[in-house]
Parts: sequence; C-alpha cells; structure tokens
Amino acid sequence: MGPMVHQALAEATIMSKRTPRFRTRRAGYSSAVTPARATAPGRMIRRLAVAIMALLLLLGGVVPLRAEDVKTVTIYPSYGYRAGAQWAIPLRLWVHEPRSLTNNLITHLVARPERHSTDEIARAHHRLSDLVADDESGEQVALGFDEDPRQIAYQLLDAQGRPLSSDLNGLIEGTLRLDVERSEELLRAQRSTQGWLRLRARSPGHQGNGRVRLLASQGRSVISDIDDTIKITGIPAGQEVVLENTFFRPFVAAPGMAQRYRTLGAATAFHYVSGSPWGLYRPLAEFITAAGYPAGSFHMKSVRKNLLTAGAWQDIARLAGGEATRVQKLAQIGAIIGQFPARRFILVGDSGEQDPEIYRAIRQRFPRQIEAIWIRDVVDDRVLHPERLAGMAVIEGAACRPGSDPAQASDDQSKAGQPEPGPFLDPLVGLYSDVHTLLGFLKNLFLGSGDMVFGQPARCGGGKLGAAVRGKDDRVAVLQPIYPASISGSFWSLRPIVWV
Repeated sequence: MGPMVHQALAEATIMSKRTPRFRTRRAGYSSAVTPARATAPGRMIRRLAVAIMALLLLLGGVVPLRAEDVKTVTIYPSYGYRAGAQWAIPLRLWVHEPRSLTNNLITHLVARPERHSTDEIARAHHRLSDLVADDESGEQVALGFDEDPRQIAYQLLDAQGRPLSSDLNGLIEGTLRLDVERSEELLRAQRSTQGWLRLRARSPGHQGNGRVRLLASQGRSVISDIDDTIKITGIPAGQEVVLENTFFRPFVAAPGMAQRYRTLGAATAFHYVSGSPWGLYRPLAEFITAAGYPAGSFHMKSVRKNLLTAGAWQDIARLAGGEATRVQKLAQIGAIIGQFPARRFILVGDSGEQDPEIYRAIRQRFPRQIEAIWIRDVVDDRVLHPERLAGMAVIEGAACRPGSDPAQASDDQSKAGQPEPGPFLDPLVGLYSDVHTLLGFLKNLFLGSGDMVFGQPARCGGGKLGAAVRGKDDRVAVLQPIYPASISGSFWSLRPIVWV
C-alpha cells in the first residue's frame, strides 16, 4: 500500500468528539440529556462505523479469498410457530469470512495503548471481528438437522420455490417449513427437551451450527432487552463508558436478573430483542450463556455494510438513532407476538432508553397477551418521573448518571495508582489519544515491523498541532488535523517525512 492509500485511510477517519444535546421522547415531559441517554449503544459507535466503512472500502481486496476456503455460516438462534400442519421457522443466515487485517486496523483505531491492557485490546479484537468480517454474496447454503436418520438437506426458498442465495451483505433470510410428523421425528432423534432442535450447514465449503426452538401455541414468553436490562452497559453514563463496556471490559450481568429469569421455569420461552447491531451477536450470546441466562432467540438491528446495497448509508446514519431502535423493536416484538396469539408475554427492559414507551405501545396493541411489563430502573425514574413507569413492575437498579460507570467501579479502583493521561491540548481537545493510537495501526503498513517511538504533540507545517512517530528505519509518519469549512469537526491527514 502506497502513501496515497495511507493518506486516504487517515483522512477517512473522523475523529471529532463533539457531543450535541438531545431531547428525550418521553410521554408527557422532556429533559436534556447526553446522546447516550436517549439512544441505544449504536450512537456510541457511530464514529467506529464510519471508520469501518472507509476501511472496508479501501481494504476489501487486500487479502483475496481462495476458492477452497471454508466460509462460516452463522445461524442465528430462532423459534418455530405452528402454521396449520407445519412448523414455520424464520431463519437468518450470515455467510462470511474473517478480515484479520481490517480487524487489526479497527482494533488499533479504537484502542488507547496508554489506557487499555493487552487483555482489553484482545477482547476488543474479538468483539469487533464480526463487525468487520467479509460478507460472502452469491452463496447457497444447505442445512441439516443433527442426528437426522434420513440426512435430509434443507434450503431456504423464495416465493417461486427457488433456493435463496446470500445477498451483498452475506445474508439469507427466509422461513424453513417442517411437517409436524417430521419435527417429532427429529425431536426424538436428538432426545430434545423443551422443543429445541440443533442444525448445521451441510453444503460444501460451509461450516456453522445453530439452534431453533419449536414453541407451543400456548404458554409464556419473555421478550427481553439486553443493555442495562440484563447486562450493565451504562448507557446513561455517556458514550465513553458505553464504548469501554461494549468493546474492552468484561461484560457484567445485572444483579439478580439471571435468577429472576430462571425462576420463570424451563418451559418459558425467551426472545432477546436488542438495539445493538447484529455484528455484536456473538459476544452477547457468549455472555448470556456464561451469565446463566436462559437460551432464546435473538432479534437485533440490521446494518448493511456493503455500500452497493440500497439503504446501506441510511443504515449507517441511523445506527445511532433512537428512532431507528424504536421502529426496529416495535416491528420485531409485534411480529413475535402476532405469531403466537394464544401465548402470554412478559416484556422486560430498562428506564435508561425508550423501553417503557415502546412496551406501553405494545401493550396497547396486544392488551390481552401482555401479562406484565418489568422495567429495571437505572435513572431513578421511580422517584423523578413515576408517571413514566405507571402500570409497570419496577426492578430497582443502581442509578447510572453521566460520568458514572456502574460496570467498572472496582476496575477504576485497581487503576488508581496508574498515571493519568496528560492534559489535552487545544485545538485537539479530546483527540490526542486517538491520534496516538491511530498511529499505532499505521506501524505495520508504513513503518514496517520496527518498534514505535511516539512523540509528544508538536507544531507541524502551517502551525498546526500534530503528532509524529518514528520507526527503526528512521522513517516517520506525521498526522496533522484538517478543519474543512463544511464539516464541524476534523479529519486527519497523513504526511510521511524523513526524520532529521
């Protein structure tokens, strides 16, 4: 990669940290809050999403895939409902390959070496991997059920009965249909309990497995949010806390919630509906298992990464939007409840976002099916705004306010003896740490494998504040800020020089 590519990489990365204020969309009142208070964690990774898009454009062809490479098929956990004499099973499949180079670049972009440990950077690398993976289009995936005595292969079909292929984002979405007699045969073969069936990719060149649960027409289901409901994310605390808790720190379970869910019994079905993007499914699924929460189906926010796909830019722009999360949750929850008109539902969320308003709207739409609404109160609304939680069972949670971090108090204490980062220098308020780490991922591309020697902020050409880094070969990269008149914020331009 030449210097021009490096310059494009640096200039494509928006490093502005301006934090405008927003108004909440609460019924009957409004209050000024940080953007994190009003929206899902998507807002906290908007800057990351822009960087990912730029790097995917520039690096998509850096590591060509061989035809014989085995591609991963993620089969997201789902459920089945009765449709006459058949089971209808909505499935979402994602065909993809890892992008190791791009993942390394993104990890170094968001990590701060003066702040994050080796373990934290490795954790971020893992959690970011699906967000930057290479989507595989044009793939037809055959599925098979484990322990199937007849070894039948299934494919998702379009309206004309033709096998569906993965789209430009690597996705195949459709409904798998099983005769009731056939499903009973598979349940017996797998010695299944509570209706769970295991399946896997069977087509050549594909690997992956998943589970679906066949749900009776009657019974109880729980529809649960994730962030600040069962996992402490700290959304009301602001974007910096959310970024740390989403990518770098161990996930922390909300106290008592797993036990509360387990007491509902094994027959209760669970559906996890989150405003986080599908790219975070894998670490969230690992967390749910490790924390002892019941297994269930997943329903998350779609973000089309392929920029040739209609609506991809809109997805990116809406990733941070509270309105997008509201529309997403209303649609996904409404679809689940509508497929089970005789089941009863408990809706579980938190007060840090829009769950009370969303669940109230769902209860108005399905009044006979909503058994209860549980809200974990993380912003003291039970005291400050009790009308917002009227008619809902309140679960008291630790209050989370801007600047606090309920998930990491103990870790902060353990770091008390470490030196704090130096003061930020104007006009790079809040940005020097990002420059410092952005230089890190340029190391292997521009400077080779030599050790990095980070310089202090320095005045560069034109009096602009910048930072320089030198490798063992004495070549140096300098980043300088550019302030375009039409953009509120700054881009970073890479300028290679020779160390004097």
